[in-house]
Formats: sequence, structure tokens, C-alpha cells
Amino acid sequence: MGVAACGLIGAEGIPVPEDLDPPSPTPRLGAEVGGDEIVLGLASITMGVYSGGGQSAVAREIGEALDWYEDNGWLKTPSRFHEDPPPLEDADIVFDSREVAGLPIEVMSFDSGYAVRPEAPGGQRYMGYAPNRRAYAWVLRGDEEAPWLVNVHGLTMGQPWLDLKLLQADMLHRSLGLNLVFPVLPLHGPRALSRISGRGYLTGNAMDTIHAQTQAIWDIRRIIGWLWKQGSDRIGIHGVSLGGFTTALVASLEQGLRCAIAGMPAADAAWLVWWHASAAARRECLAAGIDEERLQQVFRVISPLAMDPQVPGARRYIYAGLADRFVPPVVVERLWEHWGQPSIYWYPGSHLSVLLHDGPIRYLRQAAESSLRDAEPARAPKA
Repeated sequence: MGVAACGLIGAEGIPVPEDLDPPSPTPRLGAEVGGDEIVLGLASITMGVYSGGGQSAVAREIGEALDWYEDNGWLKTPSRFHEDPPPLEDADIVFDSREVAGLPIEVMSFDSGYAVRPEAPGGQRYMGYAPNRRAYAWVLRGDEEAPWLVNVHGLTMGQPWLDLKLLQADMLHRSLGLNLVFPVLPLHGPRALSRISGRGYLTGNAMDTIHAQTQAIWDIRRIIGWLWKQGSDRIGIHGVSLGGFTTALVASLEQGLRCAIAGMPAADAAWLVWWHASAAARRECLAAGIDEERLQQVFRVISPLAMDPQVPGARRYIYAGLADRFVPPVVVERLWEHWGQPSIYWYPGSHLSVLLHDGPIRYLRQAAESSLRDAEPARAPKA
């Protein structure tokens, strides 16, 4: 009961847009939000997420980056910051077969080929992260002519058993018959710099975050290019949390995708970093000349809110929790507005409890089926 009570108190502080009704304050909701709170606390300890430290150096790199962006016109047209990656050829890829949770998967790996531009602030440091230079993905395929869905994991994930479970591999592959690929984001899983998957992605070093997210888009677009060459003309993308943010970015840069399904998308990274930062970290940032507006400026080149989506409006989908402590509803609504108010499903729960609610799973199934199998368009399922 203590976790539930604390969770209900925490739920009252979640920013919810005025046009949405917050979920009823039940013991279940309190337990769900309490779970979010506990994991957020652990993340701040184990990963250094949202913590302070060395902000004067970060501020210097941000200033250099903004001058660099301005000189190249990227603040005005942020999509131009992202270069088209070279084709991924069969000869570049190594496959290793294994079974995970009863599903036969192929572990796909290849040299990322991503290189930070020589003049980029923090680029030499980022390129020194040796385990990150090789890209990985988990692949499930059956019918060669079946559509493909790219599934992008969230922060701290990047292990096959976890990615396949949380991203609904069994339902999407066995039930819908889709071919699936699960890219491993930079600094995660076999690409991690430590035993903690994802450490370094959101540790308060703005340029590392920008380089990692830029590399994520590069790697995923290389994989998508390889999928086109496999002969399918039906490819979509789906991601959750950090993966939802990444999904929205890929959907802003990649032509021809049949759908973009953003689950709990962390689409406003600057706002989230500032909102989650401790009071001490904020004070240190402010003393160094970093505030939320400064973060918004430097993160503009990786913001889906600053780019036009390339996926047709009828095939943009969003689902999110009304009591999400990681990605509050106000952030999700910004993407929904920017995307032209497409189909959206709100479930009455927290971030980590998404699989405890049937609605988001049914919505994902309908969105994937309608876009990739040409069934009826997805609609928000009844509670």
C-alpha cells in the first residue's frame, strides 16, 4: 500500500493537457505510478541519468555546436543535419542463428559505418566508444513476401529476450505473420560501454545524446535500405519510449514507409531532460549557462517536432499512458499536434505498466495490420 499511496501522490504531479481527463486515482494506478517512480530513482543512481557534473564543459560544447549548426543552416532546416547512409550489402552482414523465448531469431551484425563529422564538438570522444562501432539487430522472418515491421526498443533495453517480449514479437510475428527486425540502439546491449545497457545515452552530456541519436537513425536507415532490397514493398516502423522518439525521427527522414507507430514517444528530449533533472543538477546547469531553452536549441537537429513527417497522415499512430512518469502526456500531445492530430490511443496507466493493459496491445495490432496487411484502419479500442 505504501508504493500505491506514493504513486497516487506522484500521479498528481504528472503534466496532463487540459483537454484530457486524468485517470481515476485507484490503488492499481497508484501501484503503477509507484513502479515508475522506483525505476526512475534507480536510474538516477545506476546510470547517472539527469544528474549534474561537469556542466561547464557541456556548456562549452553546446555553444560550439550552436555556432556550427548556424553556419551550416541546420537550425533552420534540421533534417539536413542527417546524411543519407550508404547501402548495406549482404556481404557486409554476419548472421548468427539462435532461439529466444521459443522464437527462432537471427542475430544480425555489421559495421555501423557511422562517423561523426570531424568538426563536431565531442565527436572525437564519441568515436572512441569502440563497442559502439558495430551495429546489431534481432531478425525474425518467415514468408519472404510478408511485410516488415522495424521495432525500436527503449532506454536500458537492447537484449533479445527483453526486446522481443516488450515489443510484442510473438503477436506480430506468429499471429500477424509479419517479418520483424529489432535494431539495437547505440550504447545498448552488445554495444554498451558498461554492464548497464544504455548508460551514456542520457547522462547529461548533450553532445553524446545527439551523436547517439544521429547514429541510431543512420543504422536504422541502413537496415531499412537493406529490407527494401529483400523485395518487400511494405515496411513500417514501431518503437516505444526512446524508441518512439527514434521512430518519429526516422519517419521524418525516410521515404516510403507504410506506417509509423510511436509508443509513449519521448519526442521532446530537451523538455524531458530538464523536467527529470534534480534541483541540484538544474542549479549547476544554470550556473554554467544551460537552461531548457538552450537544450531545445541544441537538440533541434534531433527533434521530430522540428521536422515534417514523411509517412502519410492516415498511417501515423500514437499510443501513450495518461499516468506516465517517464514521458508525461504533455510531451506526447506535442508530437500528436505536430503530426496533424492522427489516430491516438490513451490508456489509463503508467509507462512501465503498458503490457498490463490490453488496449495498447490491441491498438498496435490494429495499426500494424491495417497499414501492412490492408485491413480496416486502426481505431482506439474501447476500454
